[in-house]
Amino acid sequence: MTRLSEANTSREIELSRYFRKRTDKRDLLVLVEGDDDIPFWILLFQDVIDKYARIDIETLKVEDNLTGNMKDRKGKDSLMEISDLGPSKVVAVDMDYDVVVPFYHSYSSRLWNDKYVLHTVFYSIENHKLFPDIVCKYAEAVLKESVSFDFENLIRIFSESVSPLLFLLIAYERKRVVPESHEQMNNDICIEMVFQEVASLLVRFGCEADDINTWQLNILNKYQPLFDKYRQDIEVVKDDLVSMGISVSECWKLLQGHTFANYLLRVLIAVSREQKRDNEKKIRGDVNICDKGAFIDAYHRSLSFVTNNLSDEIEYYFINKPFLSSQDYSIKLIRDQIRNL
Repeated sequence: MTRLSEANTSREIELSRYFRKRTDKRDLLVLVEGDDDIPFWILLFQDVIDKYARIDIETLKVEDNLTGNMKDRKGKDSLMEISDLGPSKVVAVDMDYDVVVPFYHSYSSRLWNDKYVLHTVFYSIENHKLFPDIVCKYAEAVLKESVSFDFENLIRIFSESVSPLLFLLIAYERKRVVPESHEQMNNDICIEMVFQEVASLLVRFGCEADDINTWQLNILNKYQPLFDKYRQDIEVVKDDLVSMGISVSECWKLLQGHTFANYLLRVLIAVSREQKRDNEKKIRGDVNICDKGAFIDAYHRSLSFVTNNLSDEIEYYFINKPFLSSQDYSIKLIRDQIRNL
């Protein structure tokens, strides 16, 4: 067996160790939602790597009935259908809104009660990878120099501005999962709508706070009827989040990961481009450099991009070489889940 996923059950994986050199360590297969999740979970499993003979972290693959070939079955729903988990076969998923919306999924209770279902503490891995104190590190990894930008303040302003829309979404989702509420719902709001609204937020270097304020005013006006309709439910959401220790300035932790990353990566790219331009401008303005074109070419080569451009390079590091924050208390909670397997 070359891949642990070729075994069907946790028990089969556990027994496979008897077909090779004797060891008391067992193998572990970790199934994740998508390919982009793999580097994040590899980082988190580093602390227990000596506990196992082998750890494979990959997406779920099933046999195609027509071709007989193996194909990916990605996503949380597919992983939560797996019933044969155990000490040698686990899944690792995003928490989504299961933490704030009771019965958000049919399997919500399993997230809390099945030790073989590992999960993030925030909405998704993107929220953990973009903890305020480490956002700059992605730009610094790409530019090979320090980057001075106050992402912590920007995320606070962004979080406070997006919070009314987030509270509305959670309030709506809580009512949506109650069958008797469906006739009154009218599909008022959904995650995709919030994503589109945040995607419309302008990113202009040096004008971030102004752009956020303008965007928030538009959102408050556009959704005022819904804010009025769900006013009482929104107040309950606010109180619940406070009791969970989540302040308005930390609402980004519960924002859909792709929505949060969409905005922050755009800012990261804008900040990085500005710093790169400044470096090139300094070269052009240096009277001691004769062949400025050659010097700029040398500067570009020194960056050693894996991809074709700065934008792709930022995204490459974000996906393939993620950082974890020492200030993110929840990383310890995820690692505790892993240690308790």
